[in-house]
Amino acid sequence: MEIRVLRYFLAVAKDQTISGAAKHLNVTQPTLSRQLQDLERELDTKLLIRGSGSRRVTLTKEGALLKRRAEEILDLVDRAEAEVKSSDHGISGVVSVGVSEYGSVPMVAQAAAAVRQEHPDVNYAVQVAEVADVFHKLDAGVTELAILPSPVDITRYNGVELAQKNRWGLLVPRDNPLATSDDPVTPERLRQESLVVTNPVHLDDVLGNWLGGSFSDLNIAFTCNVPDSVPEVVAGGLGVAPWLEGSGSVFGSGVVFRPLTPSAETAFLVVWRRNSMLSRAASAFLDCLRVDVSE
Repeated sequence: MEIRVLRYFLAVAKDQTISGAAKHLNVTQPTLSRQLQDLERELDTKLLIRGSGSRRVTLTKEGALLKRRAEEILDLVDRAEAEVKSSDHGISGVVSVGVSEYGSVPMVAQAAAAVRQEHPDVNYAVQVAEVADVFHKLDAGVTELAILPSPVDITRYNGVELAQKNRWGLLVPRDNPLATSDDPVTPERLRQESLVVTNPVHLDDVLGNWLGGSFSDLNIAFTCNVPDSVPEVVAGGLGVAPWLEGSGSVFGSGVVFRPLTPSAETAFLVVWRRNSMLSRAASAFLDCLRVDVSE
């Protein structure tokens, strides 16, 4: 498979017409069609479904898989070219960082701003995903670095713990007695509330000892896999939400943050692949995070 042909295929997959992709690529339509047919023969599988009487094409299941892999491959190729071309012109390029939905983005933003003061040609591409997806992108080379909340298994990676730790607490509707009460938010108090959660299993990992049990045994009124939506759900009065401070600091006027008692904190790890050479831009980013990357 040639890189050029992968670009052709990806252009067709995105445009959904061969004629439109050919115009964008500045090649003739017959040339593009022939290249796609050769690619299908090379892979011995059908990648595109060409509609009868319609110019629009759709991807087969195999075509959709190739599209995802082509995006990853071409991203690596483009990044490698940019790094090589800029090697004699100071530090530049794109630092690709994978983060989980729990409080990592502000850390990335702070370090990125500091690096750009010294190296203004360094840019950042941050991808927010669940922890398993963050590791997948790291393994595939789509991202160079990942910042993840502890505990997480990094035995297959290089990784160090950052100094910053974030407190756990509750997002509480302003009309909930907990919002203005001086009573501490204890495990016993939490058991009296209806909960809005994103991932009960993750909460067991990070707060199970604090709770002294499983979150799945509590009164979970609402489960939402989009953390950014949780403050809105809480503001609507459906329940309170266990929340890691820093996971979105602007909640609006409908909710307040109450820390847990006794205090519970989560540390963060910065992770990268073993036996991989980080770009100079990524190394500068790590230096700004004040981690030891000598190992």
